[in-house]
Amino acid sequence: AKPDEVIGHFNTGIKDKLILQFNEASGKDGFANKDRIKDIITQKETQINEKNVKEYMQSNFARIIFCSNNSTPIEIGISDRRFVVAEASLYKPHTSFFTKFYNLMEDDDELYSLYEFFMGYDLGEVALNQCRILTDSYKNMKENAVHPFFYWLNDALKDYKNEFHGEYKVHKKSKQVLFSSDTLFLKFKGYMDFTSQPMRNFTQKRTMKDMLSKFK
Repeated sequence: AKPDEVIGHFNTGIKDKLILQFNEASGKDGFANKDRIKDIITQKETQINEKNVKEYMQSNFARIIFCSNNSTPIEIGISDRRFVVAEASLYKPHTSFFTKFYNLMEDDDELYSLYEFFMGYDLGEVALNQCRILTDSYKNMKENAVHPFFYWLNDALKDYKNEFHGEYKVHKKSKQVLFSSDTLFLKFKGYMDFTSQPMRNFTQKRTMKDMLSKFK
């Protein structure tokens, strides 16, 4: 499916689907539509919008597969409970492999055997989101999705006395260390300039404020 056919205004690409596969998924689409992707994965019903047809609700049973050569085609947040990541081999199998695989997919008996295997598999009492396979590729994607601000802030606070050189105050009663937003922003900007990383649309009043609010 094409992203616009699933997460666009007209989303007939998800209609009546059990499996949705996005080929050549790009980080641009994955990051820009991260909230919509989460909705599709978790929502029990999907609002279908077809051209020239009144919108209607449909039960959502879709499972989504992203295939990509991009190392981070989608954003996997720190608190993710949804995704499983598998890295394909760098070597393409021999044509005999695909011939055998295709023949199996066309064999009703083989498909029924596969169905029986999964239907009879004992999942135990452990919740599925607690027994996912967390591969190295998954962990790398999660780390890549962390904004540089959080990496810098973590390191800066470990040695805040030297990092901020007295540009902070200590509350007399609570002993909490206080930093002004101006100080944090300028220090972070200096770090990004020193490491030759672009600030892009990172702003003090909006972006930094939103990120710091996650610690509440």
